[in-house]
Amino acid sequence: MKVIKPIEITPNKVISSTAIEQYNEWSSSTTYAIGDRSIYQDVVYESVVADNLNKQPNLHPKSWLLIGPDNKMSMFDNQVNTQTTATKSLTVVFHPGKSFNTVAFLNIVGSVISVVVKDGIGGNVVYSSST
Repeated sequence: MKVIKPIEITPNKVISSTAIEQYNEWSSSTTYAIGDRSIYQDVVYESVVADNLNKQPNLHPKSWLLIGPDNKMSMFDNQVNTQTTATKSLTVVFHPGKSFNTVAFLNIVGSVISVVVKDGIGGNVVYSSST
């Protein structure tokens, strides 16, 4: 058995993603009602108070309930009950910040998976495979 140490993929490592978000980005000028959801720093929050205005979600836990990662980042968290979803193809470009030789895909539903590895952003292709 070989144990593979995972590389944590954080929002700053995701260069681009075609994942579509269900909720809008949080805005200090929007008044949120109870149950309204918004995204702040790649995390979904739900308003738990009425007339929720200019209360930054991560700084006001009495006004916001942390729901979990947004759609783009759900595939990279350590929970099995959150997945990134897409109605068509999903393309994700990320820069892991270190070398790797293994990629795992868990709980995938789709018809084709393609992996392209380049030697840098915009660099030469060093590996390409599709199933």
